[in-house]
Amino acid sequence: MGERCEMPRQTGKRLSGASRRDAEVPLQITIPPRVKRELDIKAVETGRTRRALVLEALREVGVTVTDEDIAGRRGTKIR
Repeated sequence: MGERCEMPRQTGKRLSGASRRDAEVPLQITIPPRVKRELDIKAVETGRTRRALVLEALREVGVTVTDEDIAGRRGTKIR
């Protein structure tokens, strides 16, 4: 657990402070079909997006995720 993880360097165009905050990057993972089904069901039951549910779960394990991150660009309401 004490291993240091280095983040890859980004190359190319630099983003301004505002653009950096607003930028989002895709994240693709592979999960078991039953987990995907449960996530889809939970999204319907709660009226939340899968994205919001995943970001909230990440926040629960200690990843810094703000309400604005969860709301995203579309301004989804936080419940």
